[in-house]
Amino acid sequence: MDISFMLLPFLLLALGVNLAQGSSCFGKCKFDKSCKTTNYIQHSACAYSCVCNGQSTYYVEDSFTQCGRGKRCYQGDCLTEVPRRCQAIYGINYLGLLNPSNPCVYYCLNLYAPCILYEENFANGGRCYTYSNYAGRCFNGRCTAGFIRL
Repeated sequence: MDISFMLLPFLLLALGVNLAQGSSCFGKCKFDKSCKTTNYIQHSACAYSCVCNGQSTYYVEDSFTQCGRGKRCYQGDCLTEVPRRCQAIYGINYLGLLNPSNPCVYYCLNLYAPCILYEENFANGGRCYTYSNYAGRCFNGRCTAGFIRL
């Protein structure tokens, strides 16, 4: 038995996976007929590029698209949800997302008008990590290391 005959099922499987992956990319990028060479590049869970004839166009997923368990896309970033806090403060139309650069702050965004944004602080004394990776506590919306009288 020839080895190429034994490898044929694996080659067909790989080709099928490649075609399936390419078809979803084509659907997402919507290439037109003038594209001779195409490519799809996933930069992050919420950002990708479509390449047509070497020219790249950058896209971000729609705001509030789910990008993982307990995470949502917002402006190209995949942010962790802060459950129930914003709804309690601003109403049912608001979603809480953790500020990616400050662990002591979260955003409250209106689901129907994402430009309406409120910033809220976590309670003083909550655990956090500083930029230098030191364990700290939240105090007035900032992560501080060392002793702080609350």
